Amino acid sequence: ERHLGAGLAQVASGSYAGEHWLATFAAYALACAGD
Repeated sequence: ERHLGAGLAQVASGSYAGEHWLATFAAYALACAGD
């Protein structure tokens, strides 16, 4: 959960890594959270 929280905080950072890759991994982590 700490990694997800830290990543979500950077999703709207304005950088390519933040807006593309972190958003992709955040969506995956949120989708898997219920498993």
